Amino acid sequence: MSDENNQESNSESNGALQEAELWERIEKTEGVERAEVLAELSHFAYGRDDYQTCLQLVETSLDIYRNNADSASTDLHQIVHLNEGKAFSHRKLQQHREAAAAFEEIARLQNQRDNFEGYLMAIRAAGCDWYASKEWEKSLACHKAAQEAIDPDATDHSQAVDALNIGMSLSKLERYEEAVVSFKQAREFFKATKDPSDRSEEHTSELQSRVDISYAVFCLKKK
Repeated sequence: MSDENNQESNSESNGALQEAELWERIEKTEGVERAEVLAELSHFAYGRDDYQTCLQLVETSLDIYRNNADSASTDLHQIVHLNEGKAFSHRKLQQHREAAAAFEEIARLQNQRDNFEGYLMAIRAAGCDWYASKEWEKSLACHKAAQEAIDPDATDHSQAVDALNIGMSLSKLERYEEAVVSFKQAREFFKATKDPSDRSEEHTSELQSRVDISYAVFCLKKK
């Protein structure tokens, strides 16, 4: 057996031992300390792709924080982290409605923490999962919220993605005239992107097709 295999085996053994120790601690802890142990256990469950168990552990931990008024306000970072585990576990299980709701909760909490970057990441993720669950209006609302937020770090690429996501939601809602406007905005932002490693030319070509299709459908609807 190679050194690399030995290290991997030792890492797995150490992980199993740490997890077993955490389960033993559960019986000896209560309150916020127990919530913290449950959060650590959820990491192990997620790491081995056991998303159902991860969700159960996360929800139990969150319940403890909700029932502890002091911790609910002071441990926002941990509560955000738990909700992230919840959102990504739902996404892995293809439970997009639940994932979207969890991401919206993260966005609310990040806004409460004045974490603007975290808010934008969460609200965009919520929009993507609402889209995946065919909740077009909710997806549109989230992506518009991202677009309308005053982002000092906004780039041509990030603005292009927001406009593209809005256009896709509008198209699904058969609001083709508005979709055309958003797709054109996205195309112009992608053209302006300076990063040579991105796929702006591919995006621009694809967006031209979307513009053409949306405009054609819009014209047909007008007849």
